[in-house]
Amino acid sequence: MEEEAPQQEDREAGKRRRSARRAPEPGAPDMQPEVGATRMQADVQQRFEEAYRSYMRALRDASSDDTAQKRAASVFVDYAQALLDARAPEDVLKRFDACLNYLRALQEVQREAQRPFEAAYVDYVRALQEAWAQVDVNALDTAALAAIGRSVAAACCAGSTLTRRRTE
Repeated sequence: MEEEAPQQEDREAGKRRRSARRAPEPGAPDMQPEVGATRMQADVQQRFEEAYRSYMRALRDASSDDTAQKRAASVFVDYAQALLDARAPEDVLKRFDACLNYLRALQEVQREAQRPFEAAYVDYVRALQEAWAQVDVNALDTAALAAIGRSVAAACCAGSTLTRRRTE
């Protein structure tokens, strides 16, 4: 009897280690179906999880594009050249215009760089909408609803970082 207790504890510790290895990435909603969840509920959770994963892939792809960095560097080079061309003391207005043009160009670079992130966000919210439309609310349990809520919360967090223009 005494030997069985340590073996039981070892098995439980092994289970905890295995489940810890499968932990979701930080910030990812935990969408694993609860024990005893019906097939429909597992499908619901799977659809929302896939929407989240697609969103993360789109964000990764947008982040790896260095076009904006190259454009910002080019804008800075243009600004530096404009300042060199306006070295004379009487060229104060030219230097001021160069500064304004630089700031405007940087704002445009920022807007261009943000477009893929905004598109990914809109696609994600659209995927959430489509997944939600397929939910049978009469058969939905609290675990599946919680998974949906976590996915929607992830969309809210991600969307709060965007400076989206409102269309009214």
